[in-house]
Amino acid sequence: MMNRKEFVFSLAAFSMFGACSAATKEGKIDMKGKKILVACYSWGGNTKSIADCIAKKIGAERFDVICKTPYTKNYRACCDQAKKELNEGFLPELASDIDISEYDVIFLGSPNWWGTACPPVRSFIAKHDFTGKIVVPFFTHGGGGMQNCEKDMVKLVTVKGAKTLPAKTAYGTFASVLPSAYMGWLKDIGFNDL
Repeated sequence: MMNRKEFVFSLAAFSMFGACSAATKEGKIDMKGKKILVACYSWGGNTKSIADCIAKKIGAERFDVICKTPYTKNYRACCDQAKKELNEGFLPELASDIDISEYDVIFLGSPNWWGTACPPVRSFIAKHDFTGKIVVPFFTHGGGGMQNCEKDMVKLVTVKGAKTLPAKTAYGTFASVLPSAYMGWLKDIGFNDL
């Protein structure tokens, strides 16, 4: 979703500064006794892999944000559609939903689409009242790093009543093992017993 020059620059920045938000040293809560949901939208499976690993590691429930009309599997066509939707503020209709009222903490994952959270996750946020919830954003990317993903998602959920903890992002595909950087992040935000 970026040109080659942007990709090389972003990859260099990612290598120099890591994938973690600058706010990582801030924000930590005791997660014991909290009811936790890990929700995400995943176009190619990368964000779902991370979400599954997080949920398994912390013993949380999982929910997949799914669009009623799926995005094309053609990468370039999907990029074009995502850019148009983001520019127009379009929120796609979702195929299913979950009652978030019983959860204290919601990990909310999205691929980085054009430097921000994808439209399906924005639809999910728009549908819910996050008052009293703690939202923990996480993202996957193909070389763009965090860009505006955390800032934009924090803005969207705080308007809906949430407090947030620092976000995390990772490059590429992960199978069934959570990367060590994610383990450190989970400990930093309050999962001391991992």
